[in-house]
Parts: sequence; structure tokens; C-alpha cells
Amino acid sequence: MRKASVHFKPVKSTSEQHNYRRKEYDYVVTSRSKDNESWSEMTVRKKRLEIEKKYKDSVGQKMQERAIPIREGVIVLQKHHTLEDVAKVADKIEEELGIHCFQIHIHHDEGRLVKIDEDDRFDENGIKRKREIFLDENGEPVINYHGHMLFDWTDPKGKSVKFQKQHMSRMQDIVSEELKMERGVPATESKRRHLDPIQYKATKDLQEIELTIEKSNQLLKVLQQESDHSDQVIKKNNMMPTNALGVVNKQQVEQHMKSLIDIINRMGKEQRAKEAAAKKIHEGDIKRAQRKYSKLQESFDKKQVSLDNNLKAVRAFVEARKGDPEAIKHANYVCDQYAKFDLKKEQKKDKGKDFGIS
Repeated sequence: MRKASVHFKPVKSTSEQHNYRRKEYDYVVTSRSKDNESWSEMTVRKKRLEIEKKYKDSVGQKMQERAIPIREGVIVLQKHHTLEDVAKVADKIEEELGIHCFQIHIHHDEGRLVKIDEDDRFDENGIKRKREIFLDENGEPVINYHGHMLFDWTDPKGKSVKFQKQHMSRMQDIVSEELKMERGVPATESKRRHLDPIQYKATKDLQEIELTIEKSNQLLKVLQQESDHSDQVIKKNNMMPTNALGVVNKQQVEQHMKSLIDIINRMGKEQRAKEAAAKKIHEGDIKRAQRKYSKLQESFDKKQVSLDNNLKAVRAFVEARKGDPEAIKHANYVCDQYAKFDLKKEQKKDKGKDFGIS
């Protein structure tokens, strides 16, 4: 059974676009959108202008751009709740706390998305796969019933209202009482910090990135083994007579080359996943994440140099199989250049501990 709760955040410029479904979303079950309900006293823009005028008239100066005079509350609902039920919550909040609700939206069409495993997030072309909506045992989409309430968060003079913890707690009580739902455990007791959908997703993305880093670390160990083996194969065979190069270890070299290409592709997908996740990290974590990703990028760049050099060496060897003396000479040159790149030394510089990897 879902528990009563409402959580507020500054209204976004895309709020009405989302609430009125003016854009397509992969988590929306379009066949259920007809059950949505909306009520509006005025648009967000008009309300903002109204508040700014009220503020200037009373204070004598313009409202600061960073001010947050409008907040949006996401309220948990059950299937039977209607616009009228949420309106009662809004009226009670205004009666006790003095803030006015000017828009209400009820959503009965947002489904839960099926989690995609890390290895399946991108298709063979590196394009992110579209996620599917979770279905229950009867094959029906699992719906996240909820509503959006937009409040004028200012006093009669247009100044932003500052509520204390007890006021925010009272709002949770009101939601529980008016909707006749069990109240959630107060934050003062649970000690848990509420995460909005973007923050929750960012937290999950960070966990997935940590897993990606760990997998990359394992791949790098494999790469080191492959690199050492490649050096041995190339140096050994380049010392042999030209007419023998066409038959010696042909299959082994081709398998090794395929393995290296696969490693490069996999690291590329992980890099794209990392960058996509980084863009969605909420403001509180962004600086820490940027420092972490900067270090990770440097590490990836170094390993990419190793991969590229190794691949060039293998390709040069494959070319040398044709028996061309110039190709053999070039293969030997590439091997010499590759030998100068000390992969073990570079790996020691950025050990896993720099990124929280054991």
C-alpha cells in the first residue's frame, strides 16, 4: 500500500510541458492519458509576472532572478483519487500555511520502466535502447499514480515564504488526512533524505558508473595480457623469413585483432554511458562527479593510446603476411614504437584506488 507524501521543488520551465503532455515521454502509457485531469487558474509565466509586480510595488525594487516564488509539489495518489480530492489538500494547506495553489494536474498514465542491464543499454550501433514499461502478472502496465500541485510560495508582499521543518511535516499530515492514506515515516525519525526522480536516477547512474569502472579495470588487465602476448607473437614472427609469414599463427593473429576491436568498442559504449549519466547528475553532486570523471577520462585516454598502438602493431603484422619486405620493415618500426609505451607504468600511475576501485 502506497503511503501519503508530497515533496516540493522549484518549478521548472518545462513543468507545464510535462504536466499537459505537450511532449512525448517513454514512460507514458498513451492509452491512459485520457484519464489525466488538470485545473489551472493561470500559467506559470503569468503567475511569475504577477508576483514580481507585487514584490516591486511593496519593496520598491525588482525581484532577483534567482528567487524561487513558485514551487511544485509532487503528491502520491491511489487510483481512485480525483482532482477534487487533491483540491481539498490544496485548500487545507492554504488555510493553515497561507500559500495558494494555482494549478493541479493528476497523472494516471506514467508507467514504471523496466531496468536495462548495463551490457544491454546500447545496441550494436552504440545507440541507447528505448526502455519498456513494466507489466504486472495480468500483462497490464504498472502505473505510478500521482499529482502535481503548483503553489505561489510568497506572502502578501511578494516575498518568498520560509517554512520550518514542522511546517513541512504538517503538510505531510494534511495529505494523509485529506486523502485518507497512511502517513509515511517522518524524516526526523527515518533520517532518510528525499530524492526527487532526477536525483534518484543520478544516484543509480553513479552506481552503474562505479560498476562500469570496475569492469573497465578488469578489461585493462585482459588488455595487458593481450598486449604482452601480441608483442611476443609479432616480434617472434617478424624475425622469421618472409615466405613463412603467410602461414605462421594466421588464425591466432586474426583472433587477437578481433579481441582488441571488441575491447575498444566496449570501452566506447561504457564511455558514452558515463557521459550520458554525468549530464543528469543533480546539482549537489556535480562538482564531485566532474573531478571524478576528469580523472577517469585521463585514465581512459592513456589506455586508448595503448589500444591504438597495439592495434596498429597487429594490423602491420597482418599486412606483413603478404610477404612485402616494406610491410615487414614497417611492422618492425611499429613494434619498436609500441615497445616505448610502458603500459604497466601508466597503469601504476592511475591505480583503481584513485576512483574507489579495489
